Amino acid sequence: MSMKVKRLIMKSFRGIGDLTLDFEENEPLHCGAKKDEWYDEHLMVSPLDINCNKFFKYTEDEPILPTEVLEKKTAAETTIEKLDLNIDKLQDMRCQVIEAILDEDFEDLTMDDRKLLLDGFEQRNGNGQYEEFCAVISYIIRQYI
Repeated sequence: MSMKVKRLIMKSFRGIGDLTLDFEENEPLHCGAKKDEWYDEHLMVSPLDINCNKFFKYTEDEPILPTEVLEKKTAAETTIEKLDLNIDKLQDMRCQVIEAILDEDFEDLTMDDRKLLLDGFEQRNGNGQYEEFCAVISYIIRQYI
């Protein structure tokens, strides 16, 4: 049985470093495939919104958690449930991204470099899209600025 692998490559931002991660693709439905046609403009937190990281809390060893901010908490909880954001695959992927960002080189970055790194992940790429896991990365970097 051959394994399908998805390769996530985040290119260097101003020479700070590349990040390459490989993930198996044969996992349970989640995100858009899971939500199917469900949509509620007041309860759906879109990953296409760079501010979506303000609805969630991320750590290396826990599932994605809703924010404690009351006006955002219900939407966060609903989105986590409807998109099944805490399946093992996504938890593992988030953990790998967080570990890669917080590698030994991160603590050597100056505050200005950390801000540049953050700015890079909060910008759309050449295709007009945000990098995968940019909300997670943005949230984590902000904890160190």
